[in-house]
Amino acid sequence: MKNLLKFAICDAPFRFYDEIFIQREEVAMGDVLGPILAELFMQKEDEKIHNWTGIKPVLYKRYVDDIFCVFNEDQDVDMFFNYLNTQLHSNLRFTVKNERNDQLNYLDVLVIRKISEKKYETTIYRKPMDTGLYMLYESNQCRIYKLGLIRTLAIRILRICSSNEFVKIELKKLRQLMIINGYPNNIIRRGIREAQIIVHRLMTNQLRPNPSVKMKSVFFALPYYGRETLILGQRIKKLARQLMVTVDMKIAYRKTLTLQNVFLSLQKGLDVTEKEKNLVYSTPCMDCDYKYYGHTARDWSIRINEHRDKVRLHSSDSKIVQHVEQLGHTMDFKNAKVEAFETSYRKRVIKEALFSQISKGKFMNKVNHDLNVFG
Repeated sequence: MKNLLKFAICDAPFRFYDEIFIQREEVAMGDVLGPILAELFMQKEDEKIHNWTGIKPVLYKRYVDDIFCVFNEDQDVDMFFNYLNTQLHSNLRFTVKNERNDQLNYLDVLVIRKISEKKYETTIYRKPMDTGLYMLYESNQCRIYKLGLIRTLAIRILRICSSNEFVKIELKKLRQLMIINGYPNNIIRRGIREAQIIVHRLMTNQLRPNPSVKMKSVFFALPYYGRETLILGQRIKKLARQLMVTVDMKIAYRKTLTLQNVFLSLQKGLDVTEKEKNLVYSTPCMDCDYKYYGHTARDWSIRINEHRDKVRLHSSDSKIVQHVEQLGHTMDFKNAKVEAFETSYRKRVIKEALFSQISKGKFMNKVNHDLNVFG
C-alpha cells in the first residue's frame, strides 16, 4: 500500500508538448488525492500551532489553508503571524487581513462584530469583482440543474446568515440576480421554498427513516438534448423500480457540445501548429545538409511520428531509413518544419517537388514530378 501511494503522488509523470516531465514536489492540480493530502498536511501543522507556548488566539478555525483567528486586544497579533511564516513548513506563506470597521470576511462569510451587543453576526460576503453571472436559464442545461442552482444558493443564505434581517436582504438579492440571469419567478420561488424545507429538516434533525430493505444506489448518465432526455430518464427509472426493486437508480444528465469542446484543445500544452493539416514539410539530417521533403493531408505530427517508427523498425521502403542506415546519420525530427500549406493533393505534390528542386539535389525523398525550373 505504501509503494502504491508513493507511485500515485511521488515522481508523477506528465506531458507538456512532446516532452515527458516528472513532478518531484507537491501534487498535480486536479489530482483526486490532493484535497486529502492537503488536509493531512495542514493537520500536522495544526499540531505545531497548538503545542506552541507563545501567544495563541482565543479562537482558531481553519478551512484547508485559510485560518480565522480571534485575539484579545492586549495580544500581539504580529508575533503569532511571524510564528506561522517562520516556524511552520517552508512551503507555507500566510498573508494577514485584519478587521476593518468591525467587519472581516472569511471565505464567503462576512463576520460582523456588534460591540454594543457583545456578539458576532454573519452574512454573505461577495468579492468586489463579483459579476452575479450564473448559469443562464436559456442555456442548454437540464432544468433540474437550474432549479438546483437556486436551491443551493438559498441554502447557503439560510445557513450562513445569523439573523432574519440578513436572510431577507440576501434572499431579495438572490431573486434579483436570478431574474437578471433570465429565471422566471415561479422557478425562483420553488427553489427558495425547497431550500427552506431542507434547512428546516437539517436544523430539527428530521432525518428520513431507514427503509427495511437496503437500497443500492446506481448512477446512470445520459447526454442532455432536451425534454426527450428527461422523458427517457424517467422511463429508465421506472423500469429499474419494476425489474430491480433493491436498486435506487439515479439519473444524471451530462452536457453535450459546449464552447469549451469547440474552441479549446483537448490536450493541454499541445501546440496548435502540430494540429495543422494539408501541408508540405521538411525534416533535416543532423549530420549533413540533406533534407527529407514530404506532404500529408493528416496532422503532420502524426506523419513525423510515423517516420520515427520506420527508423526504429528499420523499414526498407523508407527513404529516410535508407539514408540513416547507409550513411550512419541521424534525423533531426525535432526541427522538422512546415514549408507550405495546400489543400489540393496535386498542388501539394507539385510544391513538394519544387522544394526538392530548389534544395539543389540535397534531398532524400522520391520526387513524383520531374519539373523543369528555369532561373
